[in-house]
Amino acid sequence: MHMAMSQYSFYADGACLGNPGPGGWGVVATLGSHEVLEAAGHSPHTTNNQMELEAILQGMTFSLTHLSSNSALKKSKPTLIVLTDSKYAVQGINQWLHNWSRNGWVTQEGRPIANLTEWKRLHALLPDVRTMFTLEMRLVPGHQGILGNERADKLATEYARGSQIPLFSGTKEAFEKKFGGKLEIAEAGIKKLKVPAYYLSYVNGKISRHKTWPECEAEVKGKAGAKYKKVFSESEEADLLKQWGAA
Repeated sequence: MHMAMSQYSFYADGACLGNPGPGGWGVVATLGSHEVLEAAGHSPHTTNNQMELEAILQGMTFSLTHLSSNSALKKSKPTLIVLTDSKYAVQGINQWLHNWSRNGWVTQEGRPIANLTEWKRLHALLPDVRTMFTLEMRLVPGHQGILGNERADKLATEYARGSQIPLFSGTKEAFEKKFGGKLEIAEAGIKKLKVPAYYLSYVNGKISRHKTWPECEAEVKGKAGAKYKKVFSESEEADLLKQWGAA
């Protein structure tokens, strides 16, 4: 289901509370095979699509900066794989952007395109990206337990909330140890991943994790105010605990 880690790749995600509303973007990048770098940012008033595009812009920018300082890798013109769960972003870059610029930044119906500022910035950046990299845009499923996607989503969501959680910078091995999984490049178009799920319960102020539904059911059955849900990742668990007021 996965390819080996390439020299350059990054997961990008955006989030918005209200759409429009306060937003955030997050990037988890692998640079030069073993170096992992996270980046994130906040915008006080934006949309989800704008944050999806901003994450890709930022990931491309520091991938370029890193490659520019690495003369050995630069000569090989490595592949840069951009992994996002935004179909809008992938289609825009792969299919629509060239025609938009050629047609004066309007749709086929003559209407101004949405998110013009972000698309013009991408249009200006892409020639440099394609000169230095072989670019591949890859659409991956969100909330399916893919570590890079889950972590980028976590960064985007927390920064949208105004919570600037610490950003990771270090080796791929240290990243995997810290976040408990494999930082791999997901294949495009995965419909379903075999993700180990577990159940979370919250009863009388106590948080419990259960491997099976019968275990969880035994904990919550007949108890007033009990909460429970099936989760697929630590980031999903953290978000759920915040919703429950238990974080």
